[in-house]
Amino acid sequence: MKNFYNKHPLAVILLAGFLLRTAAAFYNYTPTAEDDYANVIEPALAHYQTGAPIQTEAYRLAFLPKVFYIFIQPLKIFGITSTPFLVSWGLFILGCFSLLGIWAFYRLGGEIGDEKNNMAKPAGWLYAAHFILPFFSTRAFQESLTLTTVPLALWFLLKKNARARDFLLGGAFLGLTVVFRFQVGILALTAFFIFAVYVFKKQITSKHLLGYITGGLLALFFLVSLDLMEGRAILSTPLEYIRINYEGNIASTSYGSAPWHTYITLLAAVFIPPFSLVLLYPFFAAFRKNLFLAINLVVFIALHSFIGNKLERFMLPVLPFFFLLTLHGLFALRETRIVRYAWRGFIVLNLLILLPVTLSRSQLNTIDAAAYLAHKPHNQKVILYRIDFWRQAYMSFAMPHPASVETLPTLKAQVDTTLQQPFYILSLGEFAQSELIMLKESGKTCTIEQHFEPSWQEKLVIYANPKFNARRDTTVLYYCSP
Repeated sequence: MKNFYNKHPLAVILLAGFLLRTAAAFYNYTPTAEDDYANVIEPALAHYQTGAPIQTEAYRLAFLPKVFYIFIQPLKIFGITSTPFLVSWGLFILGCFSLLGIWAFYRLGGEIGDEKNNMAKPAGWLYAAHFILPFFSTRAFQESLTLTTVPLALWFLLKKNARARDFLLGGAFLGLTVVFRFQVGILALTAFFIFAVYVFKKQITSKHLLGYITGGLLALFFLVSLDLMEGRAILSTPLEYIRINYEGNIASTSYGSAPWHTYITLLAAVFIPPFSLVLLYPFFAAFRKNLFLAINLVVFIALHSFIGNKLERFMLPVLPFFFLLTLHGLFALRETRIVRYAWRGFIVLNLLILLPVTLSRSQLNTIDAAAYLAHKPHNQKVILYRIDFWRQAYMSFAMPHPASVETLPTLKAQVDTTLQQPFYILSLGEFAQSELIMLKESGKTCTIEQHFEPSWQEKLVIYANPKFNARRDTTVLYYCSP
């Protein structure tokens, strides 16, 4: 096995990346946030289950939910209706796509050093098995796609002896990244100005710059085509996106506000404290000799730090820049003992938390309940009691939406409408004595049919902050009859 790895290290790295992403996709069939569910998973599944047209807000492209539907559509041939499996399959295909990012990052690592002594293997393993990447590579976020397109762009733009056609491909992949996530236009423009300076200094030719521009124009043509296919005006989607985000992030803070140093703190923790603090030394040491990477990273973080709404996934497009700068510094300081020890310490901690993070999942208390109810008769009435979010896709859009109530009087009103028909109540937690009395007075007998527990990760979150995470706690399904 060792001999095979020495001869084919990339194949082994890709296999490890594939296995980790497969585990992440099929173990975690739940959405991660409102964005990936409402903007991708829900419209794709609604189309799969009922044929409802895929529609998105005016500031979002329908490209990703349509692609997600294309991923799962062949499963109709086999009559598969299980939403958890459908979601996992779509996420699995996204994970397979991300293997291209591992390939590109391995190649980029090979550019650090010489043919015999380089950072190809560390770069490949880092991108295949960094503790956050198998998870985020299999999420239905636009930012997750950038984890693949950015390394591909950087490979073509930064490879030794890159030709004009390489710059064209690099510009196209970076432009495609902008299509996926409009904010990445900051990187595309920054790169353009840097390349323009390189032309002035005769570090590259004007043909290289023209190739980069041409690649960007190809991506722009793709974006315009998507708008036209949606029946929208040319470039109306990115313009609406800018307007919405200006109103929510700059003109006001209605999208929320986090401290200006949030992204700096997140990047400082990427290599896991306390080792990440030591590894900032090689990261900063690489700035002077890698200005293209450094300038792009600093500009992106600086501009995003002025925006109030900050989410960790917004930094995914520049994670390859951060990784590459650190790898350049590690190679230059490979003889420095404290740097070597810090890198080894990171590897050990990374391996310890890799599987727990890769196999993390959320919202099981309602997702599993919805999947369970999907096997019940379609005409069976379901009442949601104190459930503040519900993922209908996991129950099926072909089934009636449950009634949702928050208080005991409204629950009683719903129960009274059931007449003599049996029904289900999905409750956040077991009924209190007062609730059982009310049901008995209404002439209904309710028995517990199933408990749906949160994941162990969610239990830790609930324990740490119960006030804001009680909604994640155990739900109980009651079967009620006259």
